[in-house]
Amino acid sequence: ECMMIGVKRIVFLGNLAAAYNRYVLKGVVAYTNAHRRLRVFFLDSLNSVDIQNLLQAGFHGVIVGSCPPESRLPRWVVESNVPAVDASGQHIFENILPRVLTDDPATGRLAVDYFFNRGFRHLVFYGLRQYHWADLRWRGMAARAEELGLTVKRYDKQGMDTEDRAGKTPDAAARWLRDLEKPTAIFAGNDFLAAYLIEACIEIGLKVPEHVAILGADDDDLYVHIREPEISSIPLRTNEIGFNAMAMLHTLIQKKPLLTNSLLLAPDRVITRRSTDVLAIQDPIVKDALILINQQLKNGISLKGLAHRLKISKPTLQRHFLAALGRGPGAEIHRIQMDLVQRLLADSQMPIMKIATEAGFSSPRRFSEWFRREAGTTPTHYRKRHARNWGRLH
Repeated sequence: ECMMIGVKRIVFLGNLAAAYNRYVLKGVVAYTNAHRRLRVFFLDSLNSVDIQNLLQAGFHGVIVGSCPPESRLPRWVVESNVPAVDASGQHIFENILPRVLTDDPATGRLAVDYFFNRGFRHLVFYGLRQYHWADLRWRGMAARAEELGLTVKRYDKQGMDTEDRAGKTPDAAARWLRDLEKPTAIFAGNDFLAAYLIEACIEIGLKVPEHVAILGADDDDLYVHIREPEISSIPLRTNEIGFNAMAMLHTLIQKKPLLTNSLLLAPDRVITRRSTDVLAIQDPIVKDALILINQQLKNGISLKGLAHRLKISKPTLQRHFLAALGRGPGAEIHRIQMDLVQRLLADSQMPIMKIATEAGFSSPRRFSEWFRREAGTTPTHYRKRHARNWGRLH
């Protein structure tokens, strides 16, 4: 009993069948592991009786994960008068609780930039009307597309009955997929929707990614691997959301003032898998150049060498890149380097020295200086922030 004196008990409320909640909880646990007087508890599933009992069980604070729109969880949390922070990502506590959320418009903008860099000019957003985050991602996508002189269409999944949740009946999606200009790039609001679309494409004979490239969000370790091809996705920094939400809750429990009531974390990368691993570029010179760049990156590649391999002049190479991508070949080599480095830092155990070699750098020092200048942080700190086993690194 003496060991429990001064201990603050925290309850995490969120359905752990959802990857978003699992990743947020990892961040919460990372924070509590660093503070011995904080203990976190959670349910593996949610029902009204358990939630109401928990909120009356003497907990000192609540972290709210995502929950169905029809859930009464928000009302119960507010009525409990227990300090609480919203990490749900669903905007259900707008102006009621302090919150740490994904920057959803930034997520939509990132999707557009990703597809634009791959040469796609026909874009689609696929969402769920009943979720506010879907509307915000759509708005970000539409605004960024307009800035680039592109148009983006929106379609929404209708209905969520039991069979449909399992992804067995993608007929509704199939109708509009048939009519899309090809090739088209689709940003699905999350990985469940992306998996659903891939099943629809299979059903009507569309090739992914050759006809339709499909990108999800959440980087849900179940959904991104459940379909063939595996699904490219935008990780949402959910570990950091949980960590920062728990830090905010700790401040409230200590009755200290918060520095901010609302913290938005913008995703900053895309994990490319087969569902988007294609270039929708018509110019054969640019297409061949990009293949060479990816093949020769490790050995180092110069613009002079690239032009020589393609049997054209440097000004001609520059002109073709600007017309096809809106940037020169040097900027594209830089983008490919950064994409490779960020992916290897976040998603592999490869030593940083080896990553530097893979990206074409002659020395680890030169690589570190370049990365710090371009990314605003060191390779080690970037890996610590983005690695999947993030909770164990803090």
